[in-house]
Amino acid sequence: MLLSEIEVLSKKWHQKDATSLVAKLGRSGKSNQWIQILRLIQLAREPDSIFLSAVISALGRARRWEAALAVFGQSVQTSAKTWDATMSVCERSDQCQLVLQLFNQMSSKSIERSIVTFTTAIKACKVWTTALDYLHQLRESALQPDALLYTAVLNTIASGSTGRWEAAVSTLDDMARNTVRADSYMYGAMIKCCDTGASGLKDMR
Repeated sequence: MLLSEIEVLSKKWHQKDATSLVAKLGRSGKSNQWIQILRLIQLAREPDSIFLSAVISALGRARRWEAALAVFGQSVQTSAKTWDATMSVCERSDQCQLVLQLFNQMSSKSIERSIVTFTTAIKACKVWTTALDYLHQLRESALQPDALLYTAVLNTIASGSTGRWEAAVSTLDDMARNTVRADSYMYGAMIKCCDTGASGLKDMR
């Protein structure tokens, strides 16, 4: 069925239908579907950023981050969503340095960074001081941090070899100021940050 849809598109290209088909291919879970996704790229006529973002995300689900990065690099028309999709694929594939390179390039190219952009960069940075720096950068923008971003910050703080419960408590205080409610995942990360459970939990009260 999917192959017949590709044949139809090869004769009469329709970007919206192609984008829907890419999403289907990405969700199929079949290991060889990424080849069909690349075929659609070859058929594409002036692909827009929505189509490209769908292609990049689908290639990421197929565990083909190199192909996703190649599509991004060869794209003439990109948007913030295309950059976010590429960063997310790289982060899920443990290509953390690529994520941070893209994050910095967005700033140098004056491409608007979103909550998704910052959250992905924080997940990838692996260094708690860098995560706090990104949180500071976000505060200086017009963006409002959400629960997913704060969870990423707390998990990065918790991933260090030494507990950083003071930084975690400060992050929870920042959440309260921004009226973001902590959940069990955040408190789980908070507990990991404590050098001793008692000292951390005492400061959380």
